[in-house]
Amino acid sequence: MTDSDQKLLHLLPRLLLDDSSSEAMSRDQVVLEVISDVDGLLPAEGVVIRQPYPNSSYLVGGSVRNRNGWCVPAANLPERFEVEFRWTFLSLLSDGSDWVVRHFIQLELEQGPFRTYTMAVSNWPNGRASIPNMYRYATAFLKSSQVLEQHRKGRPTLNVGNLRDGMLGVTFREEMRIPPIPYEQATSIHLYQKQQLHEVVQLTDFSLLNDEHKANGALEMPARVFLDAISLAAKVPYKRPEVPSATPGSSEDCLGQLESHPALQLLSDWWNAHRIPVAGELPAAMVMPYIRVQNDNSYWCGYRETPNSTIEGMNCVSSSCATCGDTVLLHFMASVKHSEFPDGFLDVRCLDGSEWVEVEATREQMARGEYDEAYYCLAALAEFSNNFPAAYRRLLQDSFEAPSSNLETERE
Repeated sequence: MTDSDQKLLHLLPRLLLDDSSSEAMSRDQVVLEVISDVDGLLPAEGVVIRQPYPNSSYLVGGSVRNRNGWCVPAANLPERFEVEFRWTFLSLLSDGSDWVVRHFIQLELEQGPFRTYTMAVSNWPNGRASIPNMYRYATAFLKSSQVLEQHRKGRPTLNVGNLRDGMLGVTFREEMRIPPIPYEQATSIHLYQKQQLHEVVQLTDFSLLNDEHKANGALEMPARVFLDAISLAAKVPYKRPEVPSATPGSSEDCLGQLESHPALQLLSDWWNAHRIPVAGELPAAMVMPYIRVQNDNSYWCGYRETPNSTIEGMNCVSSSCATCGDTVLLHFMASVKHSEFPDGFLDVRCLDGSEWVEVEATREQMARGEYDEAYYCLAALAEFSNNFPAAYRRLLQDSFEAPSSNLETERE
């Protein structure tokens, strides 16, 4: 296995905020200091605080070059040493005082044949941590009355309120034993290097690739139709625990069950009614929105765990797409009932019958209701206004400005 040519330590300061604090907090209010008796733990360009995870409630220390922690030479580091990650929230309290979170970690770098140490190794199911690391709890603004046994377990110190030196905040200490691993297995070093949606300023006016965006749609959907679908997805249950036929012992075939959700029915019916029929074309049953967020060549997928696509790259499926204003592209897909399950896996198809993506879900799993591709379309619609507030506001504006006699026509 590939390893580093020198001993490295991947430092990874993380702090979880509660949801309300995360929404109200600006990173400009936060300072992260790395304090230790050991030299050489800071990145050369200084520490940069980001929110690089899909969960925007995490604050993560990184460097100019790395968004998820940073690496320092470890050849001259002692086997055991303490490091403090001190998070200061400036002028947070009503009297203008700071709130300080002091996270002390006693690190032990174990001996072994490899040369890469990462604080993320404790995430592994077979890792050495006997208790969940404190960063997994929303401890930044913990009150004394909120401290639970799970917070104190295995931690020699957890203080809330008045700290030493007149500071107010939270102090906790932990121990972490880190085994050396091959560099190629230390994948966390290179994770989350692309900006998350919550880190970018979302736009709705673009100077680039507007014609290319329009060319990606065979139809133009009125904003009101799409807004109605968003509303239905948010109001009508679709999540797996609420699927009736997923009950144990049910013999009902659940294949494509969520395609009958009213939000997808509305969008699919609109497409099927306005598209000029083409021989061999399949009817629409699912739809995934792709959204322009910045003035570039990217569409952000509505389901946030799906990778983004390029505007030019989506042109190959334009016959299965509709635009909705300048910001949204809707990719329609056929029912999973048209899948042939090659090699036992689901093949999701565009409306012309071509394969869009292959998913590791068997026909039997889908029949039992264990997997439904339409779930991800519905999740994208239900969370659209939260994930893409700028595009949502533009859709509302477009729907108010559109004449009541707005007719949908197929593009030449």
